[in-house]
Amino acid sequence: MKYFTHKKHWLYIIVVLAIIIGLILVRVSLTRSITVILDEVPFTIRTSALKVSGALKAAGATVIDEDQIDPPLNEWLGKRNTIRVTTAQHVTVKTQQGEYELITPERIPANILSDLGFDLFPQDQVLLNGEVVDPLSPLEIQDGIVLQYQPAVQIDIEIDAVAQTIYTNQSTLGAALEAASIPIGPQDWVSMDLTTPVDRPISVTIHRAQPLTVIIGSTSFKGQTAATSVGRALMDIGLPLQNMDFSVPDEEAPIPEDRVLEIVRVSEDVIIATDEIAYESEYVEDPETVLDQYSVVQTGRVGIYATRERVQYANGEETRRIAEGTWQASDAQTEVLGYGTRVEIRTEVVDGI
Repeated sequence: MKYFTHKKHWLYIIVVLAIIIGLILVRVSLTRSITVILDEVPFTIRTSALKVSGALKAAGATVIDEDQIDPPLNEWLGKRNTIRVTTAQHVTVKTQQGEYELITPERIPANILSDLGFDLFPQDQVLLNGEVVDPLSPLEIQDGIVLQYQPAVQIDIEIDAVAQTIYTNQSTLGAALEAASIPIGPQDWVSMDLTTPVDRPISVTIHRAQPLTVIIGSTSFKGQTAATSVGRALMDIGLPLQNMDFSVPDEEAPIPEDRVLEIVRVSEDVIIATDEIAYESEYVEDPETVLDQYSVVQTGRVGIYATRERVQYANGEETRRIAEGTWQASDAQTEVLGYGTRVEIRTEVVDGI
């Protein structure tokens, strides 16, 4: 009886040892290499963990709920031998709608903005800590990430009746047009000043300058203008109508298709024409004048009638003469001549007698 009891004891010990050895062999057989890629940095561990969480624990990696883990933390490893971990970072996003604080494993700025409901359009800008960055390039891991979203402003443009839309992050209209390769010539017409701030959607109209020929008499001038009316076009090229000048077509008319205009320079002179009225003469006795001699008692003066005429010239040639009235500028004055009546006795010595 004692023999059997002793044998049973040893049998129990052997079974326990066999189980322990079996478990050790099983564990050794389950131990394998796992590659953990932590924020794009790979390293390899050996572990017998059956779940992702165990493998990461064995790797000494501390994760939080916001981290991105592939496969998920509670998933069985199975045949997977790679675990990718992207750690979440604190990101501040500043937009025109407000400021957002989030903890995210996302590295692509465009995706971060999309998660917040902001879709990027051409010419939108994203700044990282004040510096412009490519919104499609991953961010480096760093503390205190501040992203600033500056959406491009829409500008509706009509150039000679052809519409187009651009988006810009430039601060002024002129800079926006230049960035969009839309040149503005010195004679082009723009409905807004090029220094206009682009801080909201705007609409702008542009008229391209076109060649123009202006004929004055026998001389022709060439220039360029974006104006649509004759009068404005003449001002643009430095040949404005003055005083009584007129143009063909009329200054209020649109520019003709052949883009040829004529200016008629009108000048005016006022001429005073005179007409003389002869004076009369009369004789009176003049006792102070010797007999048979004459004296001028009163000087005669012709009468003058004046006529004012207005003469108009077109390009130097007389076109009209208008009499505006006649008036007597001075009366005729009768000439008075005196005939002598004074008898004068004279003595004369002849041959000494």
